[in-house]
Amino acid sequence: MPMQLAHVAPAWSQEEIRLLARTAHALMMSKDGDKREALRFLECAAAAGDRDAQMSLGLLLARMDISGQRSDTLGGIANYKEAIRWLSLAADQGMEKAWYAISRIYQKAEFSQRSLSQSHAYLCKAASAGYHVAQRELGMLVWRTRKGDASRDVLALYWLHKAASQGCGEAAVQLKKLASCPQPAAWALEAQRQLAQHAFKVPLVLNARIALAARFGLSLPEALLIDVAAADRGHCLLVDIRSEYARGRRRLILVDGDEDRAEVDRIVHSLEGFDCGPGGPEGRYRQRLYRLKKLVPDWSAVQRTLKGDSADA
Repeated sequence: MPMQLAHVAPAWSQEEIRLLARTAHALMMSKDGDKREALRFLECAAAAGDRDAQMSLGLLLARMDISGQRSDTLGGIANYKEAIRWLSLAADQGMEKAWYAISRIYQKAEFSQRSLSQSHAYLCKAASAGYHVAQRELGMLVWRTRKGDASRDVLALYWLHKAASQGCGEAAVQLKKLASCPQPAAWALEAQRQLAQHAFKVPLVLNARIALAARFGLSLPEALLIDVAAADRGHCLLVDIRSEYARGRRRLILVDGDEDRAEVDRIVHSLEGFDCGPGGPEGRYRQRLYRLKKLVPDWSAVQRTLKGDSADA
C-alpha cells in the first residue's frame, strides 16, 4: 500500500471510508474500470477499519469468491497469507463469513500452508459465529463422519437446524431426510380422549408420556419407555429404546418452533426428579403397558389406531 495513503486513511470520516469502498466496488464491477486504482481505494478503506472492505480485499488477494471458487477480477497470482490477514480482521469485526472464506483457503492445494485441520477449525468458527452456509456444510460433514460415534447424528442435526432457521433451503431439505417432523400419534390422541374422563386416576408420568406421544408421534413402546429428560437435546428428541425393546430403533424428532419447545419444557419440568428409566418405579415395558390398558376404558379403540411396533399391544 502506498505510504501516503496509509497515513491519510485513519483521519478520514466513516462516510469517506464507505465512499472509498463503494467506489472501489464500482470500479471492480465496471468492464472499463481501473482495477489497480480500485485495489488502492479498497486498501485504504480496509486499512481504515472498514470490515466490508477488509472482506473484499481478502477475497481479491486470494483470487476467489466466498465459496472458494477462482475469481479472475484482478488476474495474477493469489497471495493467500495476506488474504488471510485481511479476512481475519474482517472476521474479528463480526463478518462471520470471513471465517468461512479462510477455511476455503486452507483447502487450496496450491497454498503452501494447506491444512485440512485448519480448514475444519475455521469452518467451525464460521458456523459458531452464525454463518448459515458453514452451518449447513458442517452439519452434513458431521453426518457423513458419524460412523463409530452414534451421538454425531444429534450434532449434525443441531447445525442443520441452525442453518434452516436462518432460511437455508438446502439445510431444511436435509433436515427432513435425517429426522422425523413432529406429528400427532393417533393412538395417543385416542388414549388422551378417553383418559380425560378419568384424569384423577391417571399417574402424572403416564399423562406426560401420552402427551409427548400425541405431540411428537411416538409409538406406544417409545412413549412408555423413553427417558424424557435424557431424550431432550434442545433442537430434537433422541428416541432410542433398543436396550429395553428389541424392535425399537434410534431416531431423531425435530423440536421445531416455540410451541414444540414449550411443550417439551412443560413435560420435562413436570417429571423433574422422577426416574423414567428402566430401574424406576414404573417397571419394565410389559408392566407399563398393563397399567395403561387398565386405565383406558376402551382399549380396543386405541388398538385399532396402532401401527408397526405397537400393533401387538
